[in-house]
Amino acid sequence: MNGIENIINKIQAEADEKANAIINEANNQAKAITDEIAQRIADNAVVAKETVRLRCIDVGEKSAQACALERRKMIATERQSLISEVFEKSLEALLNLPDDKYLELLTTLTEHATLDGEGGEILLNPK
Repeated sequence: MNGIENIINKIQAEADEKANAIINEANNQAKAITDEIAQRIADNAVVAKETVRLRCIDVGEKSAQACALERRKMIATERQSLISEVFEKSLEALLNLPDDKYLELLTTLTEHATLDGEGGEILLNPK
């Protein structure tokens, strides 16, 4: 039986050796795949961080542009409001002028309108 046991032990040792070689190869392949996936994850993380950074910059620029636009709108609205107020006050002051001052103003405006020497027509409101 010693001979059969030796043969069985030898076959078992060869099988164990082949099994260990297969397991080592599988472990090496698994490590290579794991390393490749880890590298892809790292690369994707870098790309993702850069994408987020660029988006933040873009959002910041758009926000600044929106603020600047809103500021210009507010200034334009206030400017228009002030112009309207000045016209209203000017009209009120013009309507409240005494007749002699109103006639003096019309005379001055007429003189200025004819200073260029080109002639023309002056239309006055009957009121």
